[in-house]
Amino acid sequence: MYSEGMALIIPPGYGHVIHSLRWANDPEPMAITYGIKLGAGATPENANFFAGQLGSAFTTMQSSMHNVLTHTGVEVTLQIGPESNPPIVGVSAVTFTGGGNEAGVLPQNSSYLWHKRSSLGGRGGRGRMFFPAVPEGQSDNLGNLSASTIANMGAQLETWRQGIVDIVEIDGMAILHDSLGANAGLLPPLVTLLQVDPRIATQRRRLRR
Repeated sequence: MYSEGMALIIPPGYGHVIHSLRWANDPEPMAITYGIKLGAGATPENANFFAGQLGSAFTTMQSSMHNVLTHTGVEVTLQIGPESNPPIVGVSAVTFTGGGNEAGVLPQNSSYLWHKRSSLGGRGGRGRMFFPAVPEGQSDNLGNLSASTIANMGAQLETWRQGIVDIVEIDGMAILHDSLGANAGLLPPLVTLLQVDPRIATQRRRLRR
């Protein structure tokens, strides 16, 4: 969560991606976000194309999505050219539902935690993403995920990460920084590894009374 005055920095040659998710019968949307580094030939006309391709790449994770979740679309914000240029927004309605896991599911404030790693050391070289809807039976009573869940999801994450690299005029997933943090002046490093945290994460604001 950002403090007042904080804003995400999208340097020239980079973009910000939002995958929108919906949990059945939950009125609040959920999102997975990350940065991308653009290729040298990226143009404003690529925005909707990128959104569609990024949505298609994320279908790699469909079999790990519980069927209470629906992926409802992708929004991409691109900063092409100098900072004085206005950002370009592309959208895509790539829609799909979780891959048929009908087991019970943990409450909405429980999620998988995915770590973004890069070749840059320190806090500026890492990030994280939350992936909701953890099925019952994949973790023990302390929240530790099973070894098979970690291995299978880890392999899917690498396929997804490489799928982003393979999109024409996208060099890969990147770690964006905020305007008031210690790493605000750094160029976003490329993500070289996505890891599944061995324990589930909790988000207290997701439970409403």
